Order: sequence, then C-alpha cells, then structure tokens
Amino acid sequence: MSNKRENSANKNPALWIIILCVALAAIGGWLVKFGIDQKNNNAYLRGICTEETTGTVTGFYETGEYRVDDDDEVHDTRKAFPIYEYQAGGRTYTVQSEVYDSEGKHRYKKDEKIDVFYNPGDPERHYLPGESGDADLTVWLCVGFGGLLLLLGVFAIFKLFILDRMPKH
Repeated sequence: MSNKRENSANKNPALWIIILCVALAAIGGWLVKFGIDQKNNNAYLRGICTEETTGTVTGFYETGEYRVDDDDEVHDTRKAFPIYEYQAGGRTYTVQSEVYDSEGKHRYKKDEKIDVFYNPGDPERHYLPGESGDADLTVWLCVGFGGLLLLLGVFAIFKLFILDRMPKH
C-alpha cells in the first residue's frame, strides 16, 4: 500500500509540471499572435489612412486614484485617456484614445491641436502618429515575452517527453 501511494504522489507533480509547460507554451503563443496582429493592424492603418487633418483635444477620461498610505507609500493608479475631435468627410468625430497616460501625466493639453490621419473611404478609421510608438513598444514586448514563454514551454515539454526518456550512456 505504501508503494502505491509513493507512485501516485510521484506521478501527480509530473502531471502538474506538464500542465504548467503546456500553459506556458499556450500563453506564449497567444502573446506572440496578439503582438503580430497588433503590429499588422498598426501597419494596415498607416497604409489606408492617407489623409491628414487637424484634431483638437477636448478633454480626458480619467480612472484610478492617487493616495498615500499610513507608511507614506504612494499608490498612483491614475490613467488619463485623451478625448479628441477631428473633422473628415463632412462630419465631426469624437474619439477616446485607447492609449492612456499614467500617474496623472498628460501627453496632451486640453484644446491642443493634434495631427490625425484618416481613411478617405472610411473617415472613422484613423490613427494618431504620436500614439503608434507606444503601441509598437507594447507589440514588441508581447512578441518578445510571448516568444520566451513559448520557447520555455516547448523546451520543458521536449525535455520531459524526449530527453528524460532517452537511454543514458
């Protein structure tokens, strides 16, 4: 009976290691795919949004809080999403940016004029040149970190199923 318990106890950690390795590989693969999709979307928008207009920052949508705890530790979770307007195709579009500024810092000022590139065939599709650099950094972080997780997961699975089962000389 004692021998059966030892065998099942030995198999259980291996199963969890396999599940962890597969999960790492899956998460890594998803991050790589997400990063590549974002990169392709950014390039696509730059390709189709060929007309330039001037937009105006009309305000900010703010979330989070700023507080100092009893130990004088600062907790700043504030995020500010710029809201801007631009005119194209005879209409005015009001948009909340998907790229936020953190810790109460604002990249833009209210009423600031900004460049907006839009698709002449579909003026609602647009991008801001200043926002694409931040997005590109995020894309490369996703691809890099995702690739690392994918490689670690695949290597661990390979080691468990191939290398550890090879005869030792």
